[in-house]
Amino acid sequence: MNKKNIRHLTVIITAILALFNVSCSKYDSDIENLDKRVASLEAQVNQINSDIAAIQTIITALQNGATINSVSTAKDGYVIVFSDSNTAYTKSAVEGTFDDQTTVPAIGVAQENGEGIFYWTVIVNDETSWLFDDDGNKLKVAKSDGSDANDGVTPVLSIDKKGYWCVSYGGSSLLKRLSDANGNAILSSNGSGSTFSSIDVSDSGYVTFTLSDGTTFTVLRTIRFKIGTDIENTSIPVFETKTVSLSLPSDFKAGDYEAIGAEIAINMSTESAYLFDWTVEVIKPTFSNGKYNGDAAIKVSYSGSNSDKVVVKATIVWADGTEAVAYRTFCSNNSIFLSFADDDALDTFLNPLSSWDGGFFSRLYPMLESVGAYASEAVECWRIGGMNDYVADDVRPSSYVGPNTDKIAKVLKELIHQKGWEAANHTMNARYLGEYKAASIDQVVNSGLSIGAGRYYKSTGLTCIYNTTDKKHYYCKTKKNVGTSKNPKYEYTWAELPAEFRLPFLYTLSNGKWKMNEYNPDFLWDWYIGEAKTSIERILDTKIRVYMAPGSSVCDKADNTAFATGHDYSVHTTDNVKNASIVGVYIKPDGGIINRMNINIGSGSNVGTDAISENILAKVDQLIECGSRHIVLYSHAYEEAWSNERPATPVMVSQEEAKRFSLTYASSVDYPSSWIVPVRDPDAYPFTYLLPHPKTNISNWKQWHPCPGTNMYQVWKVLKILIEERGLIPTTYSGGQDAIQ
Repeated sequence: MNKKNIRHLTVIITAILALFNVSCSKYDSDIENLDKRVASLEAQVNQINSDIAAIQTIITALQNGATINSVSTAKDGYVIVFSDSNTAYTKSAVEGTFDDQTTVPAIGVAQENGEGIFYWTVIVNDETSWLFDDDGNKLKVAKSDGSDANDGVTPVLSIDKKGYWCVSYGGSSLLKRLSDANGNAILSSNGSGSTFSSIDVSDSGYVTFTLSDGTTFTVLRTIRFKIGTDIENTSIPVFETKTVSLSLPSDFKAGDYEAIGAEIAINMSTESAYLFDWTVEVIKPTFSNGKYNGDAAIKVSYSGSNSDKVVVKATIVWADGTEAVAYRTFCSNNSIFLSFADDDALDTFLNPLSSWDGGFFSRLYPMLESVGAYASEAVECWRIGGMNDYVADDVRPSSYVGPNTDKIAKVLKELIHQKGWEAANHTMNARYLGEYKAASIDQVVNSGLSIGAGRYYKSTGLTCIYNTTDKKHYYCKTKKNVGTSKNPKYEYTWAELPAEFRLPFLYTLSNGKWKMNEYNPDFLWDWYIGEAKTSIERILDTKIRVYMAPGSSVCDKADNTAFATGHDYSVHTTDNVKNASIVGVYIKPDGGIINRMNINIGSGSNVGTDAISENILAKVDQLIECGSRHIVLYSHAYEEAWSNERPATPVMVSQEEAKRFSLTYASSVDYPSSWIVPVRDPDAYPFTYLLPHPKTNISNWKQWHPCPGTNMYQVWKVLKILIEERGLIPTTYSGGQDAIQ
């Protein structure tokens, strides 16, 4: 495929005008008629300005190196979807030619001296000149770092009451008449035209735009050619034979390519003889009525018995002779796999309504990305807006809706689709434990139980009651002390608990003690687990395979519901998980159950010593000795123990350790403040927020590491040792479980 460079771009924007000659003797009447005609042009002028705004957005995307994912026709033009964060750009276009135009001014864009920066232009009578502000500065089409006031200024065209073309900039109400090459104001006159004369989308490799003046330019289309659906450095386990799809464009056609091949490119085994245990073959694509069936794949086979790893190279030769290449690592099934799990999809960096500190994006993502690992994020459905479809507005808390949930969902979706993360179902709202079963509310109050009050969607210590007399569910709404501090006497108000917030278990009173020993007969298991799965899949556009039971809600009922609603695996916890913890996982062969073992890194303080990493590594060794083939490190990354803040007491690691782990900053004193929270705000950097923040002065996450002396640094060391020194293979929950089946 020929990849053409954009050398010069001129976008002609005009409107269809029908005006008449002005008669001086009928001035008032002429002005009135002119007003009417100007009013009739309002819709077309609005369309012009809409086009200008769309063009500006497109140019910004192109200068960011974006490619076009798709171009489709709409009622009045085209919809162009770029690769920048799945952001859609719309462009309306009416076909026409430059010959249709007369003296109508046209707004365009062009580069100066091929410098790669586009500026706004104006074209009158086939003569092009730059658009300047009042100070004589050229106006840039796209924004850069925001430091220049002339970056990303949007021209807005209009026609004044006397029929002259005017322009304003950047939302200003100040109008300036456009002038021709001789400095004369331009009166609207007969003429017609359009933005594009054609948009050619017939080639799957690029889109060709032909403008009204005959100028053509080509923008590359996104070629999603890779092996499998995850990111390219994720290893795929092979037990005898594994068939993996080749990711190709959905509009891929038979005439687009000449050949597809695959080979073992790199032997990563310790002994070269193992290479002969591997074979690879291509399953060629098929087409039905010219439409791609989506069946292109490679088949990788392994006949050995060793822990082995290779890199497979797939090559597609396009019809024009150019090639595209994709690589993917495959490993033998008897390898040991490493996953990282995080609970609750919380991050105060993204969700200011949360009371927690930090979380999965601002802390966990840089750490995992720096070592080439991935997370299985346990998602409470409500934290990404999933309960909005089920809970009425009058009872839904503000933290369920709004930009906070949208932002969290946006980032999670990007991590899943771009960075190989996996979403696990952590139920609809992670409200667990039980209600108190009694014949009346008074029976519970008089039992001596400490009553907790609040809102059912917010308070974890809330007292909820299942009244067996009326078979209704209640919660304590308010609690008021009407006595004294020494002799308190409480009054309570109770309200009926909405069905969506009932709890899964029941406490019964026995010998003066409440014991949780029954299922709640009215608990919505299918909604709590099954509908949560459906909502998470819809919002994040991903398949959910793992059910992560919250807290102590592990039970046969939950497992059966999870498996019945399409989950492949259910995750259990062998210990109570408190605060921030690291958990190793032993995969049991029966029932798809994953057992987690608590390895605590402490709570509250973020200060960590070598004892943390030594303890984790010792536990991992124990798990491997017991036969575990899949190790999962587990976190609540929002807890303070996971903070990357520099310790109050300075920490200096040894020269040996600094060299071993390639530390840029071996001392916490030298650790830069910009590295503490190194991520970008998605609002400020909508296209590049997965990259390190510019203030960090690093170009990729491999150059970053946590601050010495923190718990996070100790966990990071563990990951480095397990992956780089012991050869454990990073994967996700489901990837690890699939690998050992």
